[in-house]
Amino acid sequence: MSRGPGRIERAIATALATAPPGATFSLSELGALVYPEVTQVRRRIRRRWYSYEVNAYSIERRHRVALWRAAKRVVPGLWWDWTMPHEPEADAVFFNRCDAQSRALAKIRRFHPWEGPDKWHARLAAGDLGHHWNSLSQCEREAAASRAARDAQISPSAALEAEKRADRAAWVKCFPGRPVQKQETFNCFDDGNKFAIHEQLADVLRSLRSLPSENDPDVMRARMGEIAQALEAVLNAVSQGEAPLERAA
Repeated sequence: MSRGPGRIERAIATALATAPPGATFSLSELGALVYPEVTQVRRRIRRRWYSYEVNAYSIERRHRVALWRAAKRVVPGLWWDWTMPHEPEADAVFFNRCDAQSRALAKIRRFHPWEGPDKWHARLAAGDLGHHWNSLSQCEREAAASRAARDAQISPSAALEAEKRADRAAWVKCFPGRPVQKQETFNCFDDGNKFAIHEQLADVLRSLRSLPSENDPDVMRARMGEIAQALEAVLNAVSQGEAPLERAA
């Protein structure tokens, strides 16, 4: 039987609920608020041809495991979220979904995790959010949508799912030459279509296994062409949400 939020969950909830506007937290920064023994240290980041020192925290693996477990329970209900950085050694960044400045700083910290608060805010003032598809206007629209969903008492998980779909659609628009498939058209995994696709792939597998026994190059080329056509039919069927109608010889 659950006894309610633990000490770490309560500490994280207090830090996020009392955070000033535009605030963001890395996992290590939350650890410094929860664990008194976590202090700020200098850390050397090594690359292949160079290395440099940055400000970091003396957080251990056991701290990270406990913080992640608690944060995943607390963060969504407070209308916060997290983003993973592009640097392998950096921490996840938590941001307020209803605050445009917090969203923008999280995007900056995602691409530039080691620069520090001064450079992050300088980038924010310049409108440089780390990548060409990120913009302040986009952050303001997303924050306004989150506030509207919160005021309408929509569950945070449902609002987050809708936001991710909209974010993916906006990201795909950056590649105008690539066709977009609607997710709801992928209905090819019901029982009947799954069986048909399985039979088609089984025929292809049997054809592949019989190739080593063929000694005639012309026969092998013909069989390879049949296999390529069968695989193309399967791929087309999956992309269109339909079952393949023809089977490989």
